[in-house]
Amino acid sequence: MSLVKADAGGHASDAGASALRRRDVSGACIDALRPSGWRLGKVSRWGHQSRTCQIWRSLPGSPRTFEVAWLKRYKRSAAGEPHPALARELWALRLLCGLDVPRCLETLALAEEDALILSEVRGETLRHVRLEPAEAHALLAALLRMLCFLHQRGVAHGDLNLNNVLVRERHATMWRIALVDFGSALSAPALPPQVGEVPAAPAHAAPERLGLQPGLTAAHADLYSAGSLVRKLLRMSTEAPNAAAQRAGSPPTRAGDGHLDGFVARLTHPDPRARFVSAVAALEALRAAN
Repeated sequence: MSLVKADAGGHASDAGASALRRRDVSGACIDALRPSGWRLGKVSRWGHQSRTCQIWRSLPGSPRTFEVAWLKRYKRSAAGEPHPALARELWALRLLCGLDVPRCLETLALAEEDALILSEVRGETLRHVRLEPAEAHALLAALLRMLCFLHQRGVAHGDLNLNNVLVRERHATMWRIALVDFGSALSAPALPPQVGEVPAAPAHAAPERLGLQPGLTAAHADLYSAGSLVRKLLRMSTEAPNAAAQRAGSPPTRAGDGHLDGFVARLTHPDPRARFVSAVAALEALRAAN
């Protein structure tokens, strides 16, 4: 549970929340939230999820405090059937309870959509993080540790991208991350479906998700996405400095080191059989080479 102290006017200290309220939330959804005391808050900080917004409610006691959560909505089909991602998310969150992932606090069943009230997970999305090359090892280790936990509980995330990974703590040699958005979650031992069957982020989807290679398991596809994320962030970390160096006539710099470059190349090998056997094996290899 995330608590926010009230200001002198009795409002949550996140200023300007009312100006950013979601206008696409139906009146029926707002009415369904009201009995539990929930009110609309800010637009999602978890990325570009148009059907996700922040909600809050006041808690009894003095000084006055507020609980913050997230409302995630799934539109039903024309036939009134629940969105398949709803069942995937609920299944995954139940299995992953206790990890750095949201908890489902309540579910809402409405005429045209279903909604989940998810606990707040604090952190900054990777999209807004500028990775220093020296930190790449720590980030990759954090991603692999999290995948170890997920896969051991039988869950593959299925959609690792810059918006779905939150940085909770950041030190030179140790990062702590959280994962959100499990609407594309899969059984870790299952064959990974292709992008057309389950939504994915094409920029970080494994070749087998794009139909370019035969697949092994959804867990192997997660490994590819983890390596692809780190490779993308390393590239971004040197683009601006290299542009400045080019203008100044200085030699460009390279991100990462030879070992890490080779490790990421193995994680992102087009053939899933050439990647590591599991997230545990990848993490052990990374630690042994450090």
